[in-house]
Amino acid sequence: MKITDFMETNIPKVQVTEKMENAQRILLQSHFYALPILNQEKYVGMLDRTCKDRTTGHLEKLVRTDIKKVSGDGNLEELWDVYYPMIPIVNKDQVFLGVIRPKKVIKELLLKQQLYSSVIENSNDGILVIDHNGIIELVNEALVKLSGVPRKEYLGSNIEEIIARGIFKKESVTLRALKEEKHISDFQQYQNNIDVLVKAIPMFDGNNQLIKVLANVHDITDLVKSKRQLEKTQTISMRIQKKLYKLMGESNQAGTVIVSPQMKEIMNLTEQIAETNSTVFIRGESGTGKEVIANEIQQKSKRKNHSFIKVNCGAIPEELLESEFFGYESGAFTGAKKEGKPGLIELADKGTLFLDEIGELPLRLQVKLLRFFQEQVLTRIGGSKEIKVDVRIIVATNRNIEKMVSEGNFREDLYYRLNVVPIYLPPLRERKEEIIPLVIHFLNTFNQKHGKKKYTTTLAMDALQNYSWKGNIREIANLMERLVLTVKSDEIHLDNLPTEIMEENSKTKNRQNNTPLFIEKTSSSSENMFEEMEKKLIWDYLKENGSIRKAAKALGVSHTTLMRKMKKYDIRNNS
Repeated sequence: MKITDFMETNIPKVQVTEKMENAQRILLQSHFYALPILNQEKYVGMLDRTCKDRTTGHLEKLVRTDIKKVSGDGNLEELWDVYYPMIPIVNKDQVFLGVIRPKKVIKELLLKQQLYSSVIENSNDGILVIDHNGIIELVNEALVKLSGVPRKEYLGSNIEEIIARGIFKKESVTLRALKEEKHISDFQQYQNNIDVLVKAIPMFDGNNQLIKVLANVHDITDLVKSKRQLEKTQTISMRIQKKLYKLMGESNQAGTVIVSPQMKEIMNLTEQIAETNSTVFIRGESGTGKEVIANEIQQKSKRKNHSFIKVNCGAIPEELLESEFFGYESGAFTGAKKEGKPGLIELADKGTLFLDEIGELPLRLQVKLLRFFQEQVLTRIGGSKEIKVDVRIIVATNRNIEKMVSEGNFREDLYYRLNVVPIYLPPLRERKEEIIPLVIHFLNTFNQKHGKKKYTTTLAMDALQNYSWKGNIREIANLMERLVLTVKSDEIHLDNLPTEIMEENSKTKNRQNNTPLFIEKTSSSSENMFEEMEKKLIWDYLKENGSIRKAAKALGVSHTTLMRKMKKYDIRNNS
């Protein structure tokens, strides 16, 4: 501690030129034992109460000049050999700065010692102090509780004796700081499995000699447990992310996640037929990803560096279909371009022509397309020259094409010509395992697009999983973009979802929690109503869950119990 920390400056000062009686009066009126005598600002000596009976003579003859004065830059240690009630403090130019009263310093130091002792003893952190030989001088209650070693066994012992008891799982941080004479922070674990962070701080004297080491021991057991739990969660999360990324790696060019066995089989077929020139007929509901499959075939084919012409047959007015497909020569009809125009088929030369919604084509155009598909030759409207076109054909529809054939709305010969490699895309309700990855995929896509950080709660994700998605992948994409743009918080809750999703989710939960059993009461079943109900319940759960193991889990019984019941009622699982 510095001397100036305890210095008093509000003491009366007397100039050496002052008359004796005035100086004595000032001294007696003050509460100080002595007063400094100054020559201008410089210190001369001290006038104390021993001169109270001297009223004559010069003041400087009564001043005590034998009192040791101390520099303001010094430390308290310099006062140890001074035995006077008041000690003058001066600077290097002997200018008076103030005084220190040793008794007052001792009182303040005792108060501070009590305060520090209280702080140390009531600290939640363990505190340990050793001297330069490793002898333990101080230990608080917190360290006793952390280590399990009684205080009396600490005090006076050498730190190495405590270490020898094996209470640490690794080398003592405090001993390292003592030996290396530097500040060391490290993690430690006691034998009772309490994890701590130890900060060991060496302390030096004025000669830079190590005198003590102070160790602060902070309990981090709960923090370590939380960290381990977080790491475990992060590991699980990372596995999920890696699985999702793996799935994304198996996705098509449009980013649709491939998870279900049906879609994996389709993608394998796509891979197999991509390098051929065979015509592909893609079937499926609206939004199931027919165009995605067409893109995938193109990107994996030998024609990937050539044109990929996509045509929505239902979007072109009927009167323009023929000219759009086959093109026209100059002057072929009113409004035709003077230089003529190649058709979409011609533009697809060397590449792929994708005809979406093929079921919307009128019969008249179906005839002309059939000829081209058979011969790969076309003639522009108004022209006579046959043009050879090398093009691969991929078609798609969401309509029941067989029904259209039977009703005469689609040519049978064209149907068989197109249906070389049929691909059926199942709706999302038949491949529910892809819903959550798709939701995550589109959330990520639209978060990046719109600079958002939206995510769904578990309840909301469950509701999305249970929804039938009549619009399939397109409906998921549209809803995710809407939610990213309209939900105010980053968290998408169940009540943020459209009403139809929440209603369907509620109905699904009710069915799962309370499966209705409709059993017609007849004379044959009236005596065995319980067995009829049990049989019906097993049937329903097998049908809903698809496998015996899943049905048993849903029913809350073991796999063997369900097998025994199935044998009893002669139930066979054909799924």
